[in-house]
Amino acid sequence: MADRTWKAVERRIAAFFGTRRNRCSGSSGRSDESASDTVHPTLYVETKHGDLARFLNAEGRAMIDEGLANAKAEGKRFVAALHPKSGRGFWILVHSDDFLAVARETAARTES
Repeated sequence: MADRTWKAVERRIAAFFGTRRNRCSGSSGRSDESASDTVHPTLYVETKHGDLARFLNAEGRAMIDEGLANAKAEGKRFVAALHPKSGRGFWILVHSDDFLAVARETAARTES
């Protein structure tokens, strides 16, 4: 069975942060597992694939509010990764208070 595009995007973004995709993230509703799209120990990564305009309006604000609450509950820093449907790479959205910590964490995990 062919991999769904959004799952492949989640895998690439997880790899960027030096971790792996969290299967059944968010929708599984299991209290013993992270709702993040990755299994990163300190970052709560929410991945969105599609039309960026959709994520830069009320839907995006709701995603950020929910992600921030989930990240706080899990003791992690919130990161939103926005992947445009027709493009390479992705946008990283992180609060300025967390920027240096996220950059250091990412650099430490991705350097060879």
